Amino acid sequence: MAVLVYLENISAYIYRNKKLKRKQYLSTTAENHQSVLDLPNKDGPDIQYELARKRVSKDVQELWYYVSSELTQFRTELVNKTPQLAGKLDRIIAETAEHKRSLLHVLGILKARDSFDDWRWKESLDLSDLVQRRLEYLQNPPDCRTARKLVCELNKGCGYGCQLHHVVYCFIVAYATRRTLILDSKEWSYSRGGWEEVFQPVSKTCTSPEGVSNSGWPGNNDTQVIYLPIIEFINPRPPYLPLAIPEDLEPRLSRLHGDPIVWWIGQFLTFLNNPTPNTREIVAKYGEKIKFQKPIVGIHIRRTDKVDTEAALHPVEEYMTGVEEYYKQLALTQTVDVKRVYVATDDASVLTEIREKYPQYSVLGDPSIARTASLEHRYLKSSLLGIITDLHYLSNCDHLVCTFSSQICRTAYEQMNAKFPDASDRYRSLDDIYYFGGQLSRIHIAVLPHTPRHSSEMDLMVGDRISVAGNHWNGYSKGRNLRTDQLALYPTFKSVPHVETARFPTYPEVPSRWPNVKKAAFRQKSTKFGMDLHLNHAKLLGRGDTENHLYEQYGALQLANSQLVAEKEELAKELKQVQKEWDSIQIKHTKDHLCFTKTTDSARYQALQCKESNSWLHAIPSSQIGTLLDSSSFHTSVALRLGCTITTPFTCQCGRTVNSDGIHGLSCEKSAGRFSRHSELNDVICRALSSLDMHPTLEPTGISRSDGKRPDGMTLIAWSRGQKLIWDVTVVDTLADSYVSRSSTQPRSAAEAACQRKRIKYANLIQDGYIFKGLALETMGPFCNEMKIFIDDIGNRLCKKTGDVKAKSFL
Repeated sequence: MAVLVYLENISAYIYRNKKLKRKQYLSTTAENHQSVLDLPNKDGPDIQYELARKRVSKDVQELWYYVSSELTQFRTELVNKTPQLAGKLDRIIAETAEHKRSLLHVLGILKARDSFDDWRWKESLDLSDLVQRRLEYLQNPPDCRTARKLVCELNKGCGYGCQLHHVVYCFIVAYATRRTLILDSKEWSYSRGGWEEVFQPVSKTCTSPEGVSNSGWPGNNDTQVIYLPIIEFINPRPPYLPLAIPEDLEPRLSRLHGDPIVWWIGQFLTFLNNPTPNTREIVAKYGEKIKFQKPIVGIHIRRTDKVDTEAALHPVEEYMTGVEEYYKQLALTQTVDVKRVYVATDDASVLTEIREKYPQYSVLGDPSIARTASLEHRYLKSSLLGIITDLHYLSNCDHLVCTFSSQICRTAYEQMNAKFPDASDRYRSLDDIYYFGGQLSRIHIAVLPHTPRHSSEMDLMVGDRISVAGNHWNGYSKGRNLRTDQLALYPTFKSVPHVETARFPTYPEVPSRWPNVKKAAFRQKSTKFGMDLHLNHAKLLGRGDTENHLYEQYGALQLANSQLVAEKEELAKELKQVQKEWDSIQIKHTKDHLCFTKTTDSARYQALQCKESNSWLHAIPSSQIGTLLDSSSFHTSVALRLGCTITTPFTCQCGRTVNSDGIHGLSCEKSAGRFSRHSELNDVICRALSSLDMHPTLEPTGISRSDGKRPDGMTLIAWSRGQKLIWDVTVVDTLADSYVSRSSTQPRSAAEAACQRKRIKYANLIQDGYIFKGLALETMGPFCNEMKIFIDDIGNRLCKKTGDVKAKSFL
C-alpha cells in the first residue's frame, strides 16, 4: 500500500511540473539541433523527489529479498512433509517475482516521464568534467622542481584490483592535500616496464620524486615530498579517506546519484585508465573479435586464490539466476532477441560450463584470457592485458552479477558508474555490499523504529546511527547500533544510507564549468578509454557529515601487592601447595566420572582443557586491534563453550538445520565470519612481526606453493639462519563432522591434522629454503603445537627487544 501511495504522489508531482519538460530545449529540425551539453542544468528535480524515487526502488527490491527468502525457507521445510504445498509455494514465489518486476517497470516509466532525464545526463557530464579538469590541473604543475608531491609506491603485495585501488587511495590523498601524485611503479609485479608500459603517465609535466625535503606520512605543509604508506598502515588516518566525498560536490551529487562514493572512486579510475595506443588497440580488437554489443550482462566468476579464504564458492547457477532476472525485467520494456552474457573468470572451464548449461544464451568470453588469469600466469604481461580488457568490457555492460568480495568486481562497478548518470542499481552481488578496502565505517540512519521479534534483531529508534556490517539479501542487514552498541540484524528498509563528507580543496583556479564545451571535444577528453557509449559519463551523489573516530583504551588492573609482608607471602605459598594437593584428588575423581552422552560435548570438553583455549579471556579488550567483544558476542562465546542453548532450531540458508546449540555457524560455507576471522588472525600476526621490524607482507607476490596459491604472509627480513619466514593461517571447526570423532578423545587433533596438510602443500617452498609455519587453530580455542611454539618465539623476541617482560602476554 505504501508503494501505491508513493506512486500516486510521484504521478501528481510529474503532472504539476510537466511545463518544465527538458524536451523544449531540443529542436525538432536537424538544422537547429542543439547538443544536450548546451542545456542549462539549474532547473533539476527537487532533491527530496530524487531521494524518494530512489528509495522506493530499493525498498521494492528489499521487499522481494524478504518475501522470496521467507517463502523459500518455508518451502524447504515443507518439501518432504507436504509436497503439494511446496508446489503451491513455487507458484506464489513466481507470481510475487512478477509483481516485483511490474512495480520496478512502473517506476522506470515514471522516471522516464518526469522530464528530468536530459538534466540527469547534463549534470552527470558537467560534474565529471569538473573533477577531471581538477585532476588535470593537480597532476600537471608548471614547475616540477618546486611542486609539492605525494609518492605512491606500486608494490603492494596483492592482486591487480587491490593494487589499482591502492593507486586510487593515493590519488585521493594527493587530491585532498593538493599534492601532485608521483607513481613509483618500478617494482610493479604485473609489468617490468611499470605503469607506463600499458597506461599513459599520470602526469605530463612531473614524474620525478625528487625534492629539497622529504618524509614519511604525514609530514607537514613545508615538506616538499611525502611518501605514503598503504591504507592499512596510514597513521594518523585523515577524515577524507573513503567513504567520504568532497563536501563542495555533495549538494549536486545528492540529487544525481544513489551511492556517491562509487561515483567518486570512478572519477579517479577514469583519469588513471588512460591506455597507451597499443593497449587501446588490443582492447578494441578484442571487442570486435567477440562481437561485443548490447543488451548484455557481465559476470565475473572467481575460482582460484581467494576462494575458501576470503570468498565462498558460488556455482554458476547463482550467477545466471541474476542474469535471467535482469532479462525478465528488460523484456517488459523492449524485445530481447539475443540474451548475451560477458564472462570474465580465472577458470577457463567456467565458460564451457555456462555454454553447456545455458545454450539459450550467447556467451561472450575468451578461454585464453581466463588461462592467463590463473595463478601460474597471473603476473605475466598477457595476464595484465587480459585483466584490463575484462574490466573494460565488464564496466561497459548494462548490468553486473559478481561478488563484491572481489576487487575486480568492485573495480568494474566503479568504472561502470563513470558511464551512466546513475549505475548504483546496475548490479547483483552474491556476497558483500560495496566497500573500499581500509574504508571508514559505512553509516545508515534509521528512518523507522523497530521492535525486535527475535533475539538476533536490534532495537531501533528513529535517528539511530548504524555501522553497517553487511546485507544478508533476505530483507535484513547486520550492523552495530551506535546508540546501544548492539550488534544485530535489522530490516534493511527501515534505514537509509548516510553519505560521509569531508572538507577537500575546491581548486578555485579551475573554472566550475566551460560555457561552450563542444560535444566532440568532450568525447575526446573525458572518455579516454574508448568509453564513448552515447556520452554515458556518470556521477554519484551523497550527503552527510564526517564521523569522528572514538578510540577506547583499556588498562589492565594491577593488584596492589606492596602491603604483603614476606611472612604472609611464604605462608600463602605453603597454604597454596597444601590446598592444591587436596584439590587435585577431588578434580581427578570428578574428571574420571564425567559422562558425555554426545560426542560434541566430549570434544568440547577436551578442547577446553587446552591452556590456550581460555587465553581470549585474558586479552586486553581493545577495539583498535579487534579484541573488544560486545556483550552479545561474549555471551555467545561462553555459551558455545558450555554447550548452552543459543537459538531456536531453524533452517540455514545453506539448507542444513541449525540446532539449538548454534554450532553449525562455526563451519557453515555461507558464514561470513569464516573469512573475517582468517583476515583478523593474519592482521594480528602481521602487527606482531612489524613490531619486531621483520617487515611482513600479506599475500606476497612471486611466491606460491605447488598448486599455485600464495601463502598468507612472508617476512622481508630473514627470520632465522638467513631464511625468510612464510606462514599460512587456517581455522578448523573442532565440532565439525569430519573432526568431532577424533576431537572427542584427542585435544588439538583437528588443528594438528590441518597443520600437517599445510606442510605437505608447502613442501616445495620448504625445500627452496623458506621457514614455513602452518598456523592452525580450532574454533574451540586449541592451537597446533607449531603455532604455540611460533607465538612463544615471537613473544620472547618482543620481550628481548622492548625490555618489557610483559610484552609476551599481549599476544
